[in-house]
Amino acid sequence: MLLASQSPGDFDYKCRDNIRHWLVGKVQQNTAITKMRPMLHEAKTDIAAKLPGLGAGQFYLVRDGQVESLQARRSLITAEQIPDDLILGLAEAGGSFS
Repeated sequence: MLLASQSPGDFDYKCRDNIRHWLVGKVQQNTAITKMRPMLHEAKTDIAAKLPGLGAGQFYLVRDGQVESLQARRSLITAEQIPDDLILGLAEAGGSFS
């Protein structure tokens, strides 16, 4: 099971107690870092002070008291928003869906 949140400190305490692997990215708000401290208490390395300075694609994997730094590779799929008029034009050019 994978749980994802921009505010992991808001996870229910029962849920947090059952999570054994944490993948933590950039967290800038002091209140969020404070809420996360109990979740990271088993880590042998204190990463709380390093979280605000993480860049895009940089994470810490925390498991079994160990902390490992990870760098995600850039996706080969570019995500971009398509303007409404282009979507309508493509739909009209495509014909019917019969």
